[in-house]
Amino acid sequence: MPPARVVLEAHLDHARPLAQTVERYFVNARLADYLDRAGKKLAWPPGDRERIRDGYLSLLDRDHWSEVARAGLAAEDFGMTWLAGEVAPRLGLRALVPLRH
Repeated sequence: MPPARVVLEAHLDHARPLAQTVERYFVNARLADYLDRAGKKLAWPPGDRERIRDGYLSLLDRDHWSEVARAGLAAEDFGMTWLAGEVAPRLGLRALVPLRH
């Protein structure tokens, strides 16, 4: 079985060209969240966790992905609502963090 980082790298590469959906946004955000919280628990080569986490965050920050997330939040999708309250402020997910004036 390949190491988790190899699987996550392959997943991220696979996710990049896919159409944006609320479900895909949720999954990718949860993976970024896991990698963010895992910290030193993962015995990965230095910088790999951060690089893969940042890859997910970069994907989620794309305009089309953000539009889908906002639409899901507006439709009161449970996953988007949960992400907006629990994950978005910590990770800076612009689609789900309230705009401040």
